[in-house]
Amino acid sequence: MDMETVRSLRRAAKDIVTQNNAPQEELERRLAICGGCEHKKGAKCNLCGCFLNYKTRLASSECPMGEWSAFFPETSIDSPSKQQASE
Repeated sequence: MDMETVRSLRRAAKDIVTQNNAPQEELERRLAICGGCEHKKGAKCNLCGCFLNYKTRLASSECPMGEWSAFFPETSIDSPSKQQASE
């Protein structure tokens, strides 16, 4: 198992324990993307081996093809305009 897989599993475990789920709208968007993917086989992704109904639900999950990435709410990211205003 390579280090990136270990990191990904660690993030997934943390999301499961803390119930850090992506919002329903993001979950549906991810599932729609996966639904048309050539690597989807049944309920799983053939690239990473994950069950898509679980992988797409976890906020920090990412598509191995780069089609969708981890979900970070806008409120948790400081925008440059907010940083400049506080300086």
